[in-house]
Amino acid sequence: MKYHQNEMSGWGNFPCVKASCGRPERRAQVLPLLKQAGKHIARGCGAAYGDGALAENILLTERLDRFLSFNPKNGVLTAEAGVTVQDVLQVVVPKGWILPAMPGTMKASLGGCVAADVHGRDHQRGSFGHHVKELVLRLADGGSVTCSLKENKDIFEASIGGMGLTGVVETVTVQLQRISSSWLNVTTTPVDDLDGMVDAFAGDALYTGAWLDVAGHQPVGRGWVQHANMAENMPLEGFNVPSSPIAEAGVKVCPSFMLNRLSMRVFNQLIHQKTAKGGSRQVPLGAQLFPLDKLAGWNRLYGQAGFGQFQCVVPGDVAKEVLMDMLKVVGRSQTGSYFATCKPFGSKEPVGLLSFPMKKGVTLALDIPMVQDARHTFAHLNDMALAVGGRVYLAKDATLTPKQFEGMYPQLEAFEKVKKAVDPKNKFSSALWERVRP
Repeated sequence: MKYHQNEMSGWGNFPCVKASCGRPERRAQVLPLLKQAGKHIARGCGAAYGDGALAENILLTERLDRFLSFNPKNGVLTAEAGVTVQDVLQVVVPKGWILPAMPGTMKASLGGCVAADVHGRDHQRGSFGHHVKELVLRLADGGSVTCSLKENKDIFEASIGGMGLTGVVETVTVQLQRISSSWLNVTTTPVDDLDGMVDAFAGDALYTGAWLDVAGHQPVGRGWVQHANMAENMPLEGFNVPSSPIAEAGVKVCPSFMLNRLSMRVFNQLIHQKTAKGGSRQVPLGAQLFPLDKLAGWNRLYGQAGFGQFQCVVPGDVAKEVLMDMLKVVGRSQTGSYFATCKPFGSKEPVGLLSFPMKKGVTLALDIPMVQDARHTFAHLNDMALAVGGRVYLAKDATLTPKQFEGMYPQLEAFEKVKKAVDPKNKFSSALWERVRP
């Protein structure tokens, strides 16, 4: 196995770097690749937006995609790190099970879900790490370690949300959740502003999320909140992959120069009109949970400059005021934002030392094209999150400074202690890590 030079970027196409890439076909081929000199980081499907999976040497794990065991009686699944959320759902949904705490794309790998400690709309269940029973990691010294909350707990907690900095995730054992249907009952509630949106998060729905109109319409922060529960009166079928007849063609018929404030103002107005009356309907799991997967390659709409996503979480008691101020900052900027979502977190404390979710916090995500004053906008938003005890999602980040990072992650010292013990020469290091811990 050898590394090959490639130009690589995250999902946002910013930043782009030249890297040596190796693609093992079997877990046994991971160790020879790690023997090459330099810094290494594992990368699954490239679903992280920023530079968290970029490094001098990138170990591509998407072909480590084998299912190792699945017990349909208790819902315990063990698979290699390259298995995707889509792979899992296509196998387990017909058996009456589903992955908890899934990200917004079914293209993410299980290893990536661990490294980013992803969160879903089912916020009451906690983040992905709450459901991981066991990990097997390949360490910097070439050995492997099995870790969980019962065994090598310190390594486990550093690896959940640890952005691949403790070692290469080789296998993941996860506890699935029981379902009785492959459909959801979805209720859409229109809201006039951000205050109404945060208030509408209340309730005990299984899945909760919101869309915000950030295209310059008044009042700022109008949008809708969706609550979804399993449709008990619908059948248990196979997993329905989100699809659209214009998925690929859509990228071609809507080139990047059409993505501007005017076009997005019209687009947001159409979405608002479609959902303004609210109501309830039954929707397949895939269509509701992975709406952006209908548009293959939508990230290319931002052109060569790419885009960044600012995603922060702030304490729930200050969310209305702080998030509204953030929306105003973006609205006044030259860059603006073309897409925004918001959702609450539940009452569970995070598992990982660098996990993003916050107990009873509210998270805001804004897509921002990397042009004009984008870096200034990100810096301002990062400072605003830090000032109220919030933090920025490392899986989306490409702009945090060392000072901002240190202030946002209070368990950083504990993480670095574990990392130093398992990786004393800092073999596992990404462009993200080099930026925030130079």
